[in-house]
Amino acid sequence: MQNTIPVASNIAWHADTLSVVSSKAARMVFDSWADTVEKETRHVASPFAIAKHPAYLKIVGMGKSAIPHILSRMRKSGGHWFWALAIITKENPVPASARGNMAAMRKAWIKWGMTHGQI
Repeated sequence: MQNTIPVASNIAWHADTLSVVSSKAARMVFDSWADTVEKETRHVASPFAIAKHPAYLKIVGMGKSAIPHILSRMRKSGGHWFWALAIITKENPVPASARGNMAAMRKAWIKWGMTHGQI
């Protein structure tokens, strides 16, 4: 018996594999949640507050299926996606010298994504 947890229309999480049924549906759900995060945190200065937003946490909950979507969005429009990537990947390619420099941090993650076949 397989446990399926509905998340949104056209998408479901399987409790045993935590895999997304459809990558197209995953993209649609990701985009919706990411748009919400960006809209509702537009004037929030604290990365801590952004990372606690419910839609941000849902994206983290997507797990590895969110990585290419996060990196794609990061390449196009930036954003505070560093914690989500670090939590999901359990890595941090940002050198200590680049921490706090958004452009350098983004560049490090994009390079990581290319190296790991996520872009």
